[in-house]
This record gives sequence, C-alpha cells and structure tokens, in this order.
Amino acid sequence: MILSSSHAQHPRPAPPRSGYFLAIAAVLGLFVIYGSFRPWQFARVGFGDALSLFMERLTAARVKASRTDFSTNVVLFVPLAFAAMGTLLVDRRPGLRTVAAFAAVAVGCTVLSLAVEFGQVWIRSRTPSRIDVLAQMLGTVVGTGAWMVFGNRLTAWLRAQLSDHRPASRVGLFLWIYLVGLCAYNILPLDLTLHPVEIARQFTRGRILFVPFTGYEWNLQTIWALLFDALIFVPVGALCSGRWTLGRLRPLADSV
Repeated sequence: MILSSSHAQHPRPAPPRSGYFLAIAAVLGLFVIYGSFRPWQFARVGFGDALSLFMERLTAARVKASRTDFSTNVVLFVPLAFAAMGTLLVDRRPGLRTVAAFAAVAVGCTVLSLAVEFGQVWIRSRTPSRIDVLAQMLGTVVGTGAWMVFGNRLTAWLRAQLSDHRPASRVGLFLWIYLVGLCAYNILPLDLTLHPVEIARQFTRGRILFVPFTGYEWNLQTIWALLFDALIFVPVGALCSGRWTLGRLRPLADSV
C-alpha cells in the first residue's frame, strides 16, 4: 500500500489524542453528576415549584457558605475543565482557537453546573446554592488556565513515556497512575477542611492521630485493616525506590 503525501507529512499523533481527553472529560462529568446527586433520594417536587425554588436559592440575599463544600466544588471542576481543553486544543497551536476553546469550555461547565444545581432541588438533603456555582466556575478557570500553561507539555511527557517500550518505563508509568488513583481514593468523598476550629474539633474527637497505632482495638478486623493499608502502599514504595522508574535500584537514603 502506498500512503498519500498528506498522510506522510501529517502522521497520526501518539496517544493521548483528542478522543482520549474527551473520554476523560465524559467520565469526570458523570462523576460530577454522581457526586452532586448523592445520596440519590428523590423528593416529589413539581417542575414549576422546582424552578421557583431554584431561582429563590440563586438570588437569596444571605447564603450559608461552607468552606468544605466550596473547596470540593472547585476541585471537582479543575480536572474536568483541563480534560475538556485537551479535547479541543491538544496538538493545536495557540491562537484564536485557544480563546474559542476557553469560551466553549466555560459555557459548557457553567451549563453543567447550573443543571446539577437545579437537579438538586429533587434530591433530599441537597440544597442548590449560587456559592457552589461560583466555586465550580472558579474550578473551571483554574482547569482551563492549567491547560494553557502546561497541557501540551504534559501530553508530550505522557507520549514519551508510552513510546518507551522498556518494561521498566511501562511499569513506572503504571505506578504513577496508581499513585494518582490512590490519592483520589484517600481524599474521597472530598470532605476537605482547612478551618482551624474544625481541625481542632476533629482532633478532640480522636479522628486525628499523631502517634501511630493508638486508639486501636486489637482484633482480627483491626489487623486486617492495617495489613490492607500497608499492602496498597507497596506500589508507592516501589515508585519512590526508583527501581522501575529509573531502571535501577537507588540507595534507600536517596528514596526517602
């Protein structure tokens, strides 16, 4: 088979391509919907009443804001906006297309934000809030800005890792992906706080421990929980040691 000159001059780029970022954005969008509608307990509300309640919440003079909810909503939309920008801009030169992509992502994320907040009218224990919308818009701005700063460089790094067929490099890439997933697993369901009073309250309740293995009831269940926590961090130890990322085992002192 003879390839045309256009194919020879413009070979298909290596993954991740636009479709990969689109898939990631779709998964993250579904995760936003899932997290916004938890615990999925619906209430009977007519559409007209729901619309009136939604507008009342958005235009309320006083809104009770939670720092935890605000930070959670920001964090949710940062990777979503980043992946959406990658869908539109990967392998594209900066220019007017970047401005158009920013506008499209901003509008799309705003529509999604308003849609999930409106949908919360039908969810028990959920309350729509314009503070949530503002936080999600802030996350959108951070995510789009992050792509403009290092999106294509991150893509180039991933392609370099994927193009290296040495087993050590492939395992090293897997360990980095595992580390990201482990971090996400440990911070879910994104119940975050930086408020000193809340941190002090958690400490007095015994939920923050500085001395390992204190406050445990030593039984088979506790031993299994500790063993499980140790096992899931074994790949992180392998990553820190550099055995797979650098192709050789580094001294322990260099791995700490």
